[in-house]
Amino acid sequence: MLDSLRRLRARSAFALVLLGSAVMLPAQGAVSIRILDHDAYLSASAGRSLALEDFEGFPSGRQPTDQIRLRHGLVYEGTDVSITIGDQALTGDILQPRVFRGFPRGTSLFACAFPLIQRQDEYDILIETVGGTTLFLDHERGARFRDDRFGPVGGFLAVQVEGDALARISFQATSGSGGPGAGGGGTGNYSFDDVTIDLVPTADLGGGCPGAAAPAVTPLPTLQSAGRIACPATLGACSGNALVLVGPPDPTPFTLPSALGCGTCTLMIVQAWDALPDPFTVPAGLPIGLQFSAQCGCVLGGCVGLSAAVRVTIGG
Repeated sequence: MLDSLRRLRARSAFALVLLGSAVMLPAQGAVSIRILDHDAYLSASAGRSLALEDFEGFPSGRQPTDQIRLRHGLVYEGTDVSITIGDQALTGDILQPRVFRGFPRGTSLFACAFPLIQRQDEYDILIETVGGTTLFLDHERGARFRDDRFGPVGGFLAVQVEGDALARISFQATSGSGGPGAGGGGTGNYSFDDVTIDLVPTADLGGGCPGAAAPAVTPLPTLQSAGRIACPATLGACSGNALVLVGPPDPTPFTLPSALGCGTCTLMIVQAWDALPDPFTVPAGLPIGLQFSAQCGCVLGGCVGLSAAVRVTIGG
């Protein structure tokens, strides 16, 4: 299916009206970023779809590149990126920034264990959201994150965003009074393990013709199991077979000409990767965190009917 999703094929009449569109950005309300301890994280993550990277799939030792893609789609950047032998934890050059980026759309929860973190060392931690809100922990001592449940020198950190989604988290060991380096008193390294994020399995993107719902996504597709996308009954009585348009996870809305749509209709998938027969089976085996959008369409008598669009995220 992954190859199918990436093929640009215009098999429907909708492709005739795909030019001249504009991106519409949703308005945002108040945004908050919170640091959670392990107990608060367990409460915040209850009932969510979570994906974990434990680094067991990486070879131990220095990695061939300083940019690695994690199992759930995050990208980690550092210097001398290494996987420690024995506990398979992520580490690197202690004085260089370590960055997690490339969060799947909608992700608002991040957590990681520290198999090793020094109580007296200091860290600058910068958390950024998609909308530009930031939280900066300045010269934060490792003691804040120490948690004996993660070993005698271990710790834990979780971040929760409300009203927005995560974009980037960076860590920098500093050279302050308690930090490593020429001006600091600490000398220890630190490492990450069990890096966990939440995934939003589906998100209604709106659009379509008046009264039309989004396609149903059930069961949800995951790495291990297939999913199914079916057009809603509210699409109407199609003259022929309905098609499921599949495209990028961030659609570009386009209002169909009044002579074409069944009312005021918004095509959300302007550049379709593919147009597939309804219902559409999403096969197992796709990468965790892969995202795409889907919207149904068909001919209803003398006009084109469109469902609302839905964003789908492959789960773990």
